[in-house]
Amino acid sequence: ALLLLLGRRGVVARQGVISVESEDKLIFTPNDPRSLMKLNVDFRSIKGHKFNKVDGSKPTPPLLNLSKDSDKGGGYIFEFDNVGNRDLCRDFVARVLGKHQGTVPARTNVPSEKSAVSTGPEQLSSAEMERRMKLLREDSELQKLHKKFVLGNILQESEFWATRKNLLDDETNKASKQKPGFKSAMLADVRPSADGQQTNKVTFSLTTEIIHQIFAEKPAVHRAFLDYVPKKLSEKDFWTKYCRAEYLLRTKNTLAAKAEAADDEELAMFLKNDDILAKEAKLKIKRVDPTLDMEADAGDDYIHLPDHGILRDGSRETADIDSELARRTLSQDLNRHAAVV
Repeated sequence: ALLLLLGRRGVVARQGVISVESEDKLIFTPNDPRSLMKLNVDFRSIKGHKFNKVDGSKPTPPLLNLSKDSDKGGGYIFEFDNVGNRDLCRDFVARVLGKHQGTVPARTNVPSEKSAVSTGPEQLSSAEMERRMKLLREDSELQKLHKKFVLGNILQESEFWATRKNLLDDETNKASKQKPGFKSAMLADVRPSADGQQTNKVTFSLTTEIIHQIFAEKPAVHRAFLDYVPKKLSEKDFWTKYCRAEYLLRTKNTLAAKAEAADDEELAMFLKNDDILAKEAKLKIKRVDPTLDMEADAGDDYIHLPDHGILRDGSRETADIDSELARRTLSQDLNRHAAVV
């Protein structure tokens, strides 16, 4: 007989001989005398046995599974040279287990696909089922083992997966560590709120999710954060200056923005155009078909004319070509947001 031991990823096989010492023990002796896989199986530790149906038209090896504990996946699987030897061993095991469990089954030479000990179907959550299916899709060797032992009625689903609990745990950990995607809402929709008092205090609310999205959509801000925090600025001061710059850009207060940028080097970097995105744009332009005349469409949006442009935040967006400050149009924000999300 061939002893098959199921591991996490594959099967370890050892050729040997099965013998019976008494009605309490089954002994497996490997053919290789150097092997350390000699087994003394105490029938009192065996909870049940299963065997497969061998169809003469298919090259299916006759198998016998002695299960110790279905919850823990313990047990032994033996592959026999022929069906006759398997059935002799199967009938003997059935009688001995019946004696220990108080019921002696009748001898039978008719192969059956059913287990001598049946259990109810395993109750699985949809998440657990999806994890198992994902592992089978991604691992062809695991899929072959599942087809051979579970679909071949040698192991129950619970027994098969019990020996691979670590694989399922790893898949669960990967799923829990997966970063959630960004929401479809644009950062432009995260608006400051005023307190309504005479001080007219403006408050920005920055959550961890919003900060991650800022870093994704504005790589220059992410670079500045790594360069300045905490060497030159605290995290609170960094985001205070960022929000101040966003407020100046949003209110289109060009004079105030220029004045504050002249006195505050850190604030000024937030008021400039993102040089990283500018480099990316230049690379994309180089990949554009050179026969395409993009200048022919210049001015079609009419935002260079007074009282023209896209309505945003209650006013019209217009172009300020002479300004050195960052000027992001709604279309630019939409394109960048769509590229990240």
